[in-house]
Amino acid sequence: PSRFKILAGQNYNNVVSGRVGVNAIRVHNSYYNALYGNDIAIMKLSTPVKLNKYTQPIKLPTSKSDTVPVGTKCYVSGWGSTGSYNPSNLRHAAITTVSNSLCAQKLSKYRPRVGAYNICAGGQSRKNACFGDSGGPFVCSNGSGYVLRGLVSWGNNPCGVVGVPSVYTRVSYF
Repeated sequence: PSRFKILAGQNYNNVVSGRVGVNAIRVHNSYYNALYGNDIAIMKLSTPVKLNKYTQPIKLPTSKSDTVPVGTKCYVSGWGSTGSYNPSNLRHAAITTVSNSLCAQKLSKYRPRVGAYNICAGGQSRKNACFGDSGGPFVCSNGSGYVLRGLVSWGNNPCGVVGVPSVYTRVSYF
């Protein structure tokens, strides 16, 4: 875990300030790889993150039944590939949730299929999660703020194909 660092309150990944070390990582005990579900872990930081106007905690879902309706506009962010390069500045995209059944149909070449532990979104434009965004936040408004609804998990190769959503780990499932 000591080789990992998280970056808080920064828009550029090439800065030193805002980095916090990781003391421990606990991966879900049934995780094999992203395609088989349980694609979630929790990290214990070596020191608390310093909160300020740029760094604030995100709300978590309140129960396992706290789900996101199909058609909800949400946001994904990360430093992943944009198709031709990995940016040094944090990127974000507004994407809309789609049904897991449509998602499974569009990603049917991958096995196993999308499960109840997933949320699917994107495909309406070329904006979506990509390589390097994995584990990043998928957030949606609940009317009084943003809630961490998912974590970037997996998707189509190549990324950002119109009509093909990406798959996120559903935080409320865990």
